[in-house]
Amino acid sequence: MGYGSMALWAFLVGLVGFAVFCKVWRAIKPVLNLEAKHVIITGGSSGIGKAIGALAAAEGAHVTIIARNQARLDEAAAFISSRRKGGAAATSRVSALSADLGDAAAAKRAIAEAERQNGPADVVVASAGITRPGVFEEIEPAEFERQMRVNYLGTVHALHAVVPGMKRRHRGTLVMLASQAGQIGVYGYSAYSPSKFALRGLAECLRMELKPHNISVCVSYPPDTDTPQLAGEAEYRPAETALISGEAKMFSAEAVAADIVRGLKCGEFRIATGFDGFMLDKATCALAPALDPLELLLEVVTYPVWRVVGAAMVFYFDWLCWGQHRRRELARGAASKAD
Repeated sequence: MGYGSMALWAFLVGLVGFAVFCKVWRAIKPVLNLEAKHVIITGGSSGIGKAIGALAAAEGAHVTIIARNQARLDEAAAFISSRRKGGAAATSRVSALSADLGDAAAAKRAIAEAERQNGPADVVVASAGITRPGVFEEIEPAEFERQMRVNYLGTVHALHAVVPGMKRRHRGTLVMLASQAGQIGVYGYSAYSPSKFALRGLAECLRMELKPHNISVCVSYPPDTDTPQLAGEAEYRPAETALISGEAKMFSAEAVAADIVRGLKCGEFRIATGFDGFMLDKATCALAPALDPLELLLEVVTYPVWRVVGAAMVFYFDWLCWGQHRRRELARGAASKAD
């Protein structure tokens, strides 16, 4: 056997050994046990937040959901209670509190009441969010402010209320729900995307600040999900936005919630769902931390592939938007001639 063959075999054996080591390291890494933990979920009255609450309750967690609509909160609390570990004999508690998370004082009061009822917060999932798509110049400035206030500042207010206590206890997990629209800007989401991009920046800052205090930070990037929010935005979507969204697979709230719960228990910083989510995560990882050396190696080796795929995807989206623009211009021209 020549030196070249020996070197190749040594490299392959080393690579396999490295992969096995990383797999073993990941397998023995402690996983957060949610039983008897207090999980606070903002925006927990419907959609992904409600589904996360049900999964946490099924593992024996005390769950508090916070949103604005009390009627929907009560309905969601009943659903989550029915999923509790142990059924009717369950000792875990489910609470529902009405508050506007965009108001810092209201958020602080709600969090304090949640901790009074169910104990100190162990996990906080910031799921509250809104969207109202539209063409940039047709969206009122107040709408930009509203979406930033709810999507970004609502998260800030909720986390700001629990971080001091988590630091004193030297434990805790913070989970922020961004969006795939917080990884790539999309036509029609000029008000929504920036509020979700901001969450990534917040998550990266807090991860570095809070790591010495044994507090984990996770940021999830859900795809299009079958929720009341997605259904409600349909009537406002520009045709270009609908064309782009039509290219993506829609996921159930339960599937996205399952990925988030798995990720927060394993201490993942970036949580993706589906192949599109995996691709976007690898194409936009930039300076974000890797879960382990194997993930870092995968990102380094495959990044050129995802860069090419990402560029092709953006080109395709541009082509869809340009085609719709041309159809609109032709229709206007035909209408002008008819007049």
